[in-house]
Amino acid sequence: MFRQMQIFIQVVESGSYTKASDILGVASSSISRQISRLESELNTQLLKRNSRTLQLTEAGEEYYKESCLILQNVLQLNESIKRSSDEIEGRLNISVLDSYGRMYVLPNISEFLSLHPKLKVEIELNNQVVDLYSDRYDIGIRLGRPVDSRLVARPLMLNTMALVVAPSYIKKNGEAKHPSDLKHHNCLSVSRSRQVITWKFDKNDEHIKVNISGNLSATGGYPLLEAAKQGVGYLMIPQWMVKSDLRKGTLCEVFTEWDANILGLTESTLYATHLKEHPRKKNIRAFIDFLMEKVEYQPVIQPAAKNQTI
Repeated sequence: MFRQMQIFIQVVESGSYTKASDILGVASSSISRQISRLESELNTQLLKRNSRTLQLTEAGEEYYKESCLILQNVLQLNESIKRSSDEIEGRLNISVLDSYGRMYVLPNISEFLSLHPKLKVEIELNNQVVDLYSDRYDIGIRLGRPVDSRLVARPLMLNTMALVVAPSYIKKNGEAKHPSDLKHHNCLSVSRSRQVITWKFDKNDEHIKVNISGNLSATGGYPLLEAAKQGVGYLMIPQWMVKSDLRKGTLCEVFTEWDANILGLTESTLYATHLKEHPRKKNIRAFIDFLMEKVEYQPVIQPAAKNQTI
């Protein structure tokens, strides 16, 4: 009967079966049958017909007014249900690399929450590999593309390394003129399983490896960055972590003509990784899309990595 009600409203507003059939895309004869069927079900005449005009009966006028209200309510209900299904709500658990989380996620999380007031977010700053198959984590932001086909990895930014030092360190301790001079300077390093930390430098056919040492190491780059800015020593760190300090002059990038990296660090891209089939996929997509809008995106073109890091 709802379809018949829609047809009746269109006939009244169009003024004829022919115009209503054109708008609805059905035959005029079908329109006539549907109106007759509706009148039969209601056991009353709604329209007075002649060869030229259609006129509402008293019952037809009342039925038209009520039908319009019903149709409007149904359309509003449909729109409300649609908005509800599109709404971001529930929870979202994020495990993010400590330094990236401090520099890019935490400063923007309040805005994300204001956009989605029904969403509850839990953030863990963690440099360890996490299990995305457990219910505890929805997104893992880490270095490296996973090889698992059940995981989706969206590239966030390149992880190109830079060697930096504070002007205050150079003023006090002198400047390294060549990468090999770094063995005579205090160098800050991320704690790794191997005891010897080696920095490598490549320029054309020249390849140099320097075993560095220093008085400070940490499990993440953020504490080392703060120390480097205070003039403690040289630091090999991702460029995205020091863009602001390089602009301010708090730090200087050195040996820019060399490709610098940490020996054993093979991953060069930061990814947001999640399960391909996930019950909170809508929440995941909303957060990653938001993050990529807020953070300066660097296009990434590279083959899939051989090793899995989540």
